[in-house]
Amino acid sequence: MMAKPLDQFGGWLNFFYVGHLVCIIYLVGASLIYALAIFAVGGGSKAMLVLIGLLHSIITVILCIKIVKILKIKELDTPQKVVKIMTWLVILAVIFAFCNILIYSFNDIPEVEDYSGLDRLARTVFRVIGAIIGYAIWKSYFKKSKRVIAYYGINKES
Repeated sequence: MMAKPLDQFGGWLNFFYVGHLVCIIYLVGASLIYALAIFAVGGGSKAMLVLIGLLHSIITVILCIKIVKILKIKELDTPQKVVKIMTWLVILAVIFAFCNILIYSFNDIPEVEDYSGLDRLARTVFRVIGAIIGYAIWKSYFKKSKRVIAYYGINKES
């Protein structure tokens, strides 16, 4: 199979696009689960965690939709717009992780079997680290990729 010419939408750029479509579908499902969970957990700290998860999912879906909408627009500033939105995704990941850590730290949330508070903290920290690493990789791609330069035009420093 022949690769698409660099000035066409394809390769890793298409992978990034499809990945965000999958992310949107996944997070819409997660948002529905969070919304249903609000009724199941009652009040207190658990409800706050569910609301934080729901809010994070909704905002992330909105930002991912923005990325998907602008990604195929052939304009010089599209790569910078995508990187800016990705920056907001990382900032939000850090903010929501901090909120989760605060809630876990100051409230007595019962531990589930094989899932201690330390496990929750580790998972939260690893999610943020993963978001930062993913951001660094894709930011570099949007600055240095031959396909991005050919598809969108000259790629200015952001």
